[in-house]
Amino acid sequence: MRSWYEIKAKKDSADVYIYDEIGVWGITASAFVSEIRGLKGKALNVYINSPGGSVFDGIAIYNALSRHEGGVNVIVDSLAASIASVIAQAGGTRTMAKSSAMMIHDAWGIAIGDPATMEKMRDELDKLSDSIADIYADRAGGTAEEWRSRMADETWYKADDAVAAGLADAVAGAPQNAYAGRVFNLSKFNKVPEWVNHDPSDPANEPGDEPEIKEDDVDEKAIRQALGLDDEGDILAAVTGLHTEIAQLKASLKDQDPPGKDENRTLKRELAESQMKYVQLETEKDKQIIELQDGLRVAQAQHRVDAAIQAGRVAPAQREMVLKIALRESEDDFTAFIKGLPSVDFTEHGGAGPGSEFADFEPTPQEIAIAKQMGNWDEAKPAESRLALMRAKAAAKGVTIPAKQEA
Repeated sequence: MRSWYEIKAKKDSADVYIYDEIGVWGITASAFVSEIRGLKGKALNVYINSPGGSVFDGIAIYNALSRHEGGVNVIVDSLAASIASVIAQAGGTRTMAKSSAMMIHDAWGIAIGDPATMEKMRDELDKLSDSIADIYADRAGGTAEEWRSRMADETWYKADDAVAAGLADAVAGAPQNAYAGRVFNLSKFNKVPEWVNHDPSDPANEPGDEPEIKEDDVDEKAIRQALGLDDEGDILAAVTGLHTEIAQLKASLKDQDPPGKDENRTLKRELAESQMKYVQLETEKDKQIIELQDGLRVAQAQHRVDAAIQAGRVAPAQREMVLKIALRESEDDFTAFIKGLPSVDFTEHGGAGPGSEFADFEPTPQEIAIAKQMGNWDEAKPAESRLALMRAKAAAKGVTIPAKQEA
């Protein structure tokens, strides 16, 4: 079946030829977009020679090329008019061949019906033209209003003019490819310059005439099956009915009011507030987890110290000091430290009057080991270290040693 495009895939790239009126021959943009989707990761070289065509199909093609992963290079071989000029803006690079041309104008459309139907079509075309102007402004610079003015004037550009206007990036020699290039009948346009190469005798666009289609280009049986018709069904009537249904569907969709700016703003604010609440809840949860973990760590350290006291390795008066070691060291290191301590003689420090039990104080090896672990014992100053331990033991029992007893 004849098509307005052809794609030739290579190893790392693909050549895409849009060389006819977009959307003719019964082939819509959906087929084109489907093939492009299958070329993900490949660089696309898109060659254009087209007088335009279906606005909706053209917008779909532009969007498909814009989001393509792999890069898109557009080359206007001869003509990129109407919606074809929009497709050209999808290129990461946009090159005009010498003697090529580009044309922009307001969107066109056909409607059949009462004044309300015609008014809806007018509004729809106006919105389409605004969207197209936004695309030109995005790629070429300037404002959408400025581009709407140029579109209303049906502006034609030579290759150099297109580059100057920002609609293309460079001018190059005519690409060498397998296509000789078709010259179109452009009589439907209002301001075709004399320097534009066109053929008024081209039958494809003559009013009232249909392009010549060979018998093997059309599978009537397949068309009837797609339309749900038997051998006696009227294909033309069925197609007309489909067009009417599509128009009604578009009109119904257009009547549905999209969310306004205020509603969008409210939705965004509510979303931001929800996200903030979620972050706050997560932070509070993390805080509680940390507190629980700290409490568990202290409880486990206390249990290890109490077990050491019960095992006779630590004196009860030394509990707080040893607890600091348990909190600082890992469980394995603390266990090894406790095992290295001598057993405690709980009767060697019996209590008498204030300070009397410390009169002949001499720290045990276990007390010296703990003091060393805490950094409170200086081997070079054993007397001062002994005095510090004596003061600590006295203070733990609420006893203040008189100055004369320290001597």
